[in-house]
Amino acid sequence: MPLQRDEVTGTPAERLAVVEDALRRAQLTEMGSVRAARVRRRIEAGAALAILVGDEFHKEVGYASLDEYAATVLHMDRTAVCEFIKDGKCLALVAPLVKATNRPLLPAQAKVLAPIVETHGQDKARTVLERAEADGGKVTVASLKAAAQEMKLEVATAEKSPAPRRTTPAPLDVIEAGLLALRDVRAALDKTAFRAGWDAAAVGGEADAERLEQLRADVSDEARAIGAAARWQPKTLK
Repeated sequence: MPLQRDEVTGTPAERLAVVEDALRRAQLTEMGSVRAARVRRRIEAGAALAILVGDEFHKEVGYASLDEYAATVLHMDRTAVCEFIKDGKCLALVAPLVKATNRPLLPAQAKVLAPIVETHGQDKARTVLERAEADGGKVTVASLKAAAQEMKLEVATAEKSPAPRRTTPAPLDVIEAGLLALRDVRAALDKTAFRAGWDAAAVGGEADAERLEQLRADVSDEARAIGAAARWQPKTLK
């Protein structure tokens, strides 16, 4: 569930910590399977950022402006923060419609459907989505707009936002973020997961057995590559 305002309690520093933890969890969510996880991250991060901006927590812990906090802590600029908030709201509005298609909607598609949900309700928006999918089987921004126009529904034409600019993360921050992600992966790929894989392969036949062997080899290769990178150090320090 996205972060709710009533969950953000405590001192200013504690409230900021809750928001930052939600942002970290949203980032880890993106590691999940493909597009669905990325959409979920957008929703969760957007909700957390909306609270952060609305309550100006950054000022309470010493940052003079949102720009300074975003650049220093989030490694993005104000434009990117605003885009996350806008995308998150649109994606949350259209989330119930995802069941009507084979895949999650992209932010650009959500921006077409969200105003229809707000103005005409979920049923109308679902019909637009179904018509867009029926027209060639692929949902695009163009097919959504065409379907809405066929139904004589007004389609919002929001001004295109400039491309978000991200600052370059500090090297140690990159390593720390990678470590947090790695711990999450280690929790998922524990002995229980591999035992379950062996059990599934035992009853699944030759194809599953081969797939398991390939997966084990790939995991081992990735682990060795990370270990080699962590052991590297400049020759002057050896």
